[in-house]
Amino acid sequence: MITVEKSASTPNFLDSAVGLVRKTRQLPQTMGATDGKYKTVFAGTIYPKDDATATGIVFADADVTDGDAVGSVLVAGRVLKDRLTISDAAFTALDGLGIVFVNENGDVIKPTTSQPAGS
Repeated sequence: MITVEKSASTPNFLDSAVGLVRKTRQLPQTMGATDGKYKTVFAGTIYPKDDATATGIVFADADVTDGDAVGSVLVAGRVLKDRLTISDAAFTALDGLGIVFVNENGDVIKPTTSQPAGS
């Protein structure tokens, strides 16, 4: 008997393969989300954390059920921001590192910088 399990699908967040740069990184098991009986770091997860320390975006799903795994992390390229769940701090950090965020129309989206009152 064959058993088929479904897992969550990740929407395509890549806008263009032109200028795409990926690096191999160690994906800790703690980054994984439980998906049935498996633990997976899903493509589109901000690496290493969704905060100002962000250095990339996980490019392809990685199984971390049995421990840390080696994975592909996008460090430069064009991505569709609306298809990612990303904090403002990570958005700002990644924008400064070579990841270009665009909307569905291909327009570049930049982080907003808040100015102190009276500036």
